[in-house]
Amino acid sequence: MTKTVAAVSNDNEHEEYPRLRKKFRVVPTFIACPEAMEILGFETVNLSLIAPVTPETHDGVRVNGVSQESVNEFKSRIEDGIYDPIGEEPPCVTPLLKGDTVYRKGYRYRMVDGHTRREAHVQLDMETIDVAVIKFHDARGESAEYWRLVFMAEKNNPKKR
Repeated sequence: MTKTVAAVSNDNEHEEYPRLRKKFRVVPTFIACPEAMEILGFETVNLSLIAPVTPETHDGVRVNGVSQESVNEFKSRIEDGIYDPIGEEPPCVTPLLKGDTVYRKGYRYRMVDGHTRREAHVQLDMETIDVAVIKFHDARGESAEYWRLVFMAEKNNPKKR
């Protein structure tokens, strides 16, 4: 069962933001172009609704896929009860459009940040994962798709970790 906790805009002054900040402590940020990203809400999503990364859904940001070593680290944190999904920046998904090929296969979300955490949950046979649902908009003369790819590249830049 998917449970929507709250819906917010990307505006830090939004009236619900302090409540979300208190409950979740960390919200996704987009340094390159904050106005291109909107936080739709925080949900517990069934993993079976998130499209896996395949040649069909791959977008070039993680050319070599996820590191099994990193997956194992997250698995250990989850198993040891150390992983706190509301105390860290959450994995992020975007809703798929009904016309999208993978939507027709039963998926409803595309992972845009948190592939390693998703894989750790999958390998532990967990059914759900807590995520931020976000949406990208056209901004600064660039398309929403462009900003989605920039966001993914920003989040996967090892120099920023």
